Amino acid sequence: MRQYLTSCLEHRFYKYRCSQDRENATIQNIVLQLLVCSRLGFGTARTYLRIEELLLQYMLSKNTVLAEVEKIKTTSPITHHSILQDLYDKGSLETIEFGQFYSEHNILDEAKSQLKAEISHLTSELGDSALVVQTLKGQLAAILLFEADWTGAEILQEQVIESYKQTLGDTHRTTLSELQRLSFLYGEQERWDEAEQLQIEILATEKEVLDKNHAHILISMEYLGTIYHEQGRSEEAELLQVEVLQVEKEVFGEDHRRTLLTMDGLTATYWGLDKFEKAQRLHLQVIETAKRVLGEEHPETMGYVESLAAALRDQGSLHEAEDLELRLLELRKRVLGHEHHSTIRSMENLAKVYLKQQRLEEAESLKVQVLQVRRRALGEEHAETILAMHDLGAFYSAQERFDEAEELELKLIEILRRTHGSEHPKTLDSMMWLATTYRGQERWAEAQQLFITLYEAYNRVLGEEDWETIICMHSIAKTYYAQQLWDQSEYWELQAIDASKRALDGGMTDVHAFHAFTVSFMQGLAFTYKQKGDTGGAIRLLEDVKSEQLVYKGPDDTKTKATVATLKEWAQELEGV
Repeated sequence: MRQYLTSCLEHRFYKYRCSQDRENATIQNIVLQLLVCSRLGFGTARTYLRIEELLLQYMLSKNTVLAEVEKIKTTSPITHHSILQDLYDKGSLETIEFGQFYSEHNILDEAKSQLKAEISHLTSELGDSALVVQTLKGQLAAILLFEADWTGAEILQEQVIESYKQTLGDTHRTTLSELQRLSFLYGEQERWDEAEQLQIEILATEKEVLDKNHAHILISMEYLGTIYHEQGRSEEAELLQVEVLQVEKEVFGEDHRRTLLTMDGLTATYWGLDKFEKAQRLHLQVIETAKRVLGEEHPETMGYVESLAAALRDQGSLHEAEDLELRLLELRKRVLGHEHHSTIRSMENLAKVYLKQQRLEEAESLKVQVLQVRRRALGEEHAETILAMHDLGAFYSAQERFDEAEELELKLIEILRRTHGSEHPKTLDSMMWLATTYRGQERWAEAQQLFITLYEAYNRVLGEEDWETIICMHSIAKTYYAQQLWDQSEYWELQAIDASKRALDGGMTDVHAFHAFTVSFMQGLAFTYKQKGDTGGAIRLLEDVKSEQLVYKGPDDTKTKATVATLKEWAQELEGV
């Protein structure tokens, strides 16, 4: 847009430049605006030589240009910003996802470089607190978010917020909007507790300074409901979303885009609450309304169809899900093109359906196509390409095609070490997959060494009581067990149990998952005792396992029954001795 505005000025300049009257007000104004853009590096290169030429040619004073720059410094363009924000809040204006837009037009790197240059130039002329500088920083943060550079995006977003707090105040709508973006950023990283805390603070402030049914308040309530849903607090999410929906129907009407978005969020909550009929009925209502109001080919309409197909897939209605996914894929190919990111996502979703139907060849074919397109369109180092490589590698591992999985995992680790560093969580996750592949190939010594490397890294980065560190301890114990190194296996299993119990005592949020794995570690240790010849110790520990399973799983659970059968077998052996 900035380049377009400058090019329009250039076009008008060339149209009028042949005029003999160089003091004409129109040409003087055009030249002055071009000079300001060149001075600021706004949508054009920052070229001082051209500035001097135009000043001389059109008899303008350098002080005139500096005065215009000073006006930009002291004039707040917040009014126009607020008008656009109002239109967006009310669902009357669609926003551009900058990263996705630039990527689709193959200018992502160019746009990022230009943004950085413009931010630098504008900051030197206008100061860091200028609204235009902060707006460009927000755009750059959006690009970094698209590239999954969470740290870079978060740093920029926090800078924008701090600047707005200083220049506009903590309660200004623009400041609150940027805080909302930070909350979304937390959500993208699944940092739901931080997102919830920030969202509650935003909502409290908005209720103090805005009208009761203001669009900002409704958006904040809606997103807080989404956070509750992601945290597994579906009942709270439902109450909040129903409240928002009722207000939006009154304020905007039942067919409004904002109302449809809230209804779509409510369907996800109903699915999570196992209210399947209610969820599907509301979902179909959203789709039919969107088709009527927006059209079948509108991105939001297609998005609602996609979410229904995913819900049906998760509920096991695979034929219905497949039918929706196939129709949606063909529609997106026709409307958006074969390599559009939404089309590729439809291919990924259809592969998930095929996988659940055990149609493995068709699932693999789609996964391979997805990776090929991602590499071609986005490059090998892009977050989506990396995710596609990981997804295909996991598919190969699940099919016990370990050689193919290993090839992909080694390539993935090489890329992530280069782009993210050796101890970045994504790099470590990929190393974990490779270690698991080695275990599947029964390459125990290599698996053991890699798990130890991972344990040391996770311990440094996350601490001994973090889940990933504890899983590494247990994995090390399993590799020693497979090599019949019982003492080493016992040592690491005890370490895992001890760290897991400390984590539980420290108030881990996912208590049930942690408890289940702690019981699994105890079970592994019992088998180690048995292999060492301590059958009595093994039985005592397995009795503790059985007691926990009876409480948390019940007597009819498969794992509980297996534990009871093992105890019986070991007791008979002990009696026989």
